[in-house]
Amino acid sequence: MTRKKAFRLLLGGAVLLSTAAAAYPWSAWLNANVMNGKVFGYYYSSTYHTLFSFGPTAANRQGGSNPVAGLTPGNNALFGTTTSPGRAFEIYPQRDAKADWAEEVLAYLQGGSLFALTAIDATQLAGTENADVFLLTNDGTRFKKSIIATFAGSTPSSGITAGPGGTLYGTATGGPNGNGFVYQLTPQPGGGYAESTLLAFKGGIDGAQPQGGVVFGPGGLLYGATAFGGTIRCIYQFQLGCGTIYSLSLTGTERVLHSFAGRADGAGPGELTVDSHGDIVGATTFGGFGTIFRLQAQPRKPLQFSVIYAFQNGADGRSPNTKLAVDADGAIYGTARDGGAGGYGTAFVLVPPLVPGPTWNFAVLHAFTGVHGKDNATADGATPRGGLLIDTTGALYGVTEAGGLHGDGSAYKLVP
Repeated sequence: MTRKKAFRLLLGGAVLLSTAAAAYPWSAWLNANVMNGKVFGYYYSSTYHTLFSFGPTAANRQGGSNPVAGLTPGNNALFGTTTSPGRAFEIYPQRDAKADWAEEVLAYLQGGSLFALTAIDATQLAGTENADVFLLTNDGTRFKKSIIATFAGSTPSSGITAGPGGTLYGTATGGPNGNGFVYQLTPQPGGGYAESTLLAFKGGIDGAQPQGGVVFGPGGLLYGATAFGGTIRCIYQFQLGCGTIYSLSLTGTERVLHSFAGRADGAGPGELTVDSHGDIVGATTFGGFGTIFRLQAQPRKPLQFSVIYAFQNGADGRSPNTKLAVDADGAIYGTARDGGAGGYGTAFVLVPPLVPGPTWNFAVLHAFTGVHGKDNATADGATPRGGLLIDTTGALYGVTEAGGLHGDGSAYKLVP
């Protein structure tokens, strides 16, 4: 597959991966088994496939290793980044359906990237590396990487969110007050982008060190999280606080929606996800063994914060990745990077209760073992990162930082 043909799969035709499908089999099975008293355990017919194992090989000496960011969907293709060495990549199924997926390196990344790529349009992807924001543009024959912003003394703490008019948004460390900032990059008529700071955190009740970027949500506002700061004394960081959830207008007005205490609500939130009802879901990595929380949209009332699951460091795992996916039924999908029955993390689903109430139904979809195996068919991943994607059949896709055939990470698929 040539680079030209590969990139056309980004947005051309029907998109393979989507969160807009109707009923998914995961929710139906879990609710049925809750009624039978079987709340914990594996989905009864889930099948795990290692699609691709990362790491330089004889066939691809330029391949990257150790992906820690989520995947970006395309039509029969997935895009992502690796950390060591840093690469932007595409993986795609080959003509032989039984063959392993193939990889194409799109660009070298200085220092690697901790964050996912974002599709800007049918010809461009945006991402972050070191102190830079970059674009990957396809000219019909090859990919060209261009730097559109560089932050002196700061490091991006998220990927990119695309907004109205082609404006790009993200978060970074440092900034005017040294506590991180939200930036916007506005396209200019003559080409290039103009950089401006939308919000500079002061490090107090307004929050400190934004993590996971911003997303558009209720009221057309931006929503994000900070790892520290807030109004409540934190049991882990007494001076800095345990983090906040905030909203931000496009004119720079911030409102703190929740301050974490590091107790039952967790600590250190990250990337947020907005579902089709305007509810905001996210995860904390710390505070016990991690939590999944929701800010529920209410007519003419503030968003209501609640914890819908607290990890127990048992078969459920611990330290959830903060990137979550929500399907059309309201079920939440994610990964925990550690623990579980296999010792190397879990993939899980949370399904809303059959009758409205506080108790969501939790099930482990896969427990990672880190077994290398002799080929991708027998290799398992270790330390899942970056969350999950779901397609119109209910299949889930993700990456692991380690494990796989070469021990350098894998891309995998879970089939119901």
